[in-house]
Amino acid sequence: MKGRTPLVLATLLVSSPALAQEDPSPPPGRTFVLLEGGYALQSLYSVPMTAADVSASVEHMRDDFAVGVIFDSTIGTTQDGLHTFALTVGPLVEARIDRLRLGGGVRLGMFDASRVTTGGGLFAVSAGAFARFSVDVVDLDAAHTQAVFVVLKGSVDAVGGALYGASLGVGARF
Repeated sequence: MKGRTPLVLATLLVSSPALAQEDPSPPPGRTFVLLEGGYALQSLYSVPMTAADVSASVEHMRDDFAVGVIFDSTIGTTQDGLHTFALTVGPLVEARIDRLRLGGGVRLGMFDASRVTTGGGLFAVSAGAFARFSVDVVDLDAAHTQAVFVVLKGSVDAVGGALYGASLGVGARF
């Protein structure tokens, strides 16, 4: 048995988990759904508007970067009580630094405002860009991937004139 002891020790050392090589392939990404809502301020031709802003997105995150698609809608009124509605969709790119996320993208959509005179509205197709910044406030899992967050968004859309928008809201990522 004395002759086999070095062989047994060598076998144990080689098969030790501490010496096993790490898998070089990166871990697979993860897909998330984000739902958020908030208060928005908008301006078109210097006419101020207030609105409820509701967004939903699907993102795929790998390492600290995510890509996805975002759907955004605002329902509001002008300072004189005319109703407004906007609906947009576009790609989203986002980077994560710990609890902070910074992203943006381009989007297409539509904008409609009611008229004072005859029925109907002022409808326009829109194209624009947006930026967003969020901070995770409450983690919903130990891996820090699902969270409740606060989000600040800014946008500009072409609808005949420049439609500027800013919103502050809360959301959940799961």
